[in-house]
Amino acid sequence: MIDGDALAREIVGPGSPVLQKLAERFGEDICKGETLDRSLLAERAFASEKTRRDLNSITHPAITQLALARAKALQGYRAVVLDAAALLESELAALCRHILIITAPEDLRLRRILARGGVTEAAARRRMEAQRRMDFTGPGYITIQNEGSEEALRHAVEKAFQVVVGGPGGAAGGAVSSSAAPED
Repeated sequence: MIDGDALAREIVGPGSPVLQKLAERFGEDICKGETLDRSLLAERAFASEKTRRDLNSITHPAITQLALARAKALQGYRAVVLDAAALLESELAALCRHILIITAPEDLRLRRILARGGVTEAAARRRMEAQRRMDFTGPGYITIQNEGSEEALRHAVEKAFQVVVGGPGGAAGGAVSSSAAPED
């Protein structure tokens, strides 16, 4: 599995070109020494659609390059899983045969974002607003509505994975449901 959040952290390491570009665009004070103040960057980057696009134009090329390198290292496996919140906004989406989208009600999403800490409610709502405008339908998309327990979500994800790669309950290359819901 390739973790998009981990890649995003890796590309902004101390002295990285991406960190320098972010500081040029969003202000030198987003760096505490050589470490990115992710909360301050998020506050500025999610302030408007333009600043969010600026963030993506700086970070996505480096994340894409690193993700492709990691995927190449995993060739030969039945599937490579890329966990990436902004996948649909990146060029990586075009390389995916299947895309699993996990959605949740707005109030639950807000509670989860706030529970992670480091972000104000207003900033969390701006992030959610940016995602609201996205189209979560397309060929090969599987959507799971995440309203239940973590166990129910895990079960739904495992079921979707079996549909995609084959195995118990699924056949690789078979029809993919456009929606799936966690079962209790």
